Amino acid sequence: MTIDSNIIIGYLAGDLEVKNTLSNWQLRGLPLFLSTVVETEVLSFPKFTPEELQFTLKFLEENSS
Repeated sequence: MTIDSNIIIGYLAGDLEVKNTLSNWQLRGLPLFLSTVVETEVLSFPKFTPEELQFTLKFLEENSS
């Protein structure tokens, strides 16, 4: 599945519907694809705390191909 930045932002914000959907896709073995543009959009958020940035980087690393 190709994921848009809005989905990533929802996931990182704790949107339960988004989290459940992504978890379901991962459990079914569906690969998640994130474009460079999506990664850039997500990482451009200027108000990340250090913890949020680490969590975001880990998520991106685990789901980028």
